Amino acid sequence: EEKIIGTIAWDDIATQDLLKRDRTTVRCSRICRDPIFVRESESVYDKKFEITKYGHVYVKDDQGRCFAVVKSGDLAEELLRLTENFLLLQEIENLIRMIIEMAEPKQDEINASAHEDRKDQGLKLEQLTFSEYKSLILNAGVKARLNSNFGLGEQLVRQIANEHIEHTRIIRNKVLHFHPDENNEQAKMLLSNSRDYLRRIAELMDNT
Repeated sequence: EEKIIGTIAWDDIATQDLLKRDRTTVRCSRICRDPIFVRESESVYDKKFEITKYGHVYVKDDQGRCFAVVKSGDLAEELLRLTENFLLLQEIENLIRMIIEMAEPKQDEINASAHEDRKDQGLKLEQLTFSEYKSLILNAGVKARLNSNFGLGEQLVRQIANEHIEHTRIIRNKVLHFHPDENNEQAKMLLSNSRDYLRRIAELMDNT
């Protein structure tokens, strides 16, 4: 996990015609080259050049241990999964924005929901991050209008914030990075469920 010297692939073995050679003559100097490492927190998209150029990269965690090998063939599959999840994330963000927008948030409420270093920037709703969306929908004034104008009670608003916005934020922060377990069918299912749930809420509000 901590000292990797190279990778031997089936294609490499085949080129040496091992069945017809004495094993003492087999050399791996060609296939054991300096490993190319990436961090799990780095973007798959940003590292596509290294993956395609070298054929594979090793993924290290924050402790410096290798836990995965990403090959160029994996990249194509990963980008397809990323595309699906990216579209779901975009739909979810649009729905969150739509729900909050119908509550007509005031500028001071938006400012109060922004991170400390962004509070004085006069941000627009579409410029907020997921954690800022969560803070804004839990704002007392926004919650009150969601309740009085659309019948969304305290418990429902907190469910939107703590389950759907927060869970989506966590997946979003990992889905574009080297986290193999985050781009699986479970992540896609969670995003799909949040998208469908928020869509129903938005439709009910629109018909109120």
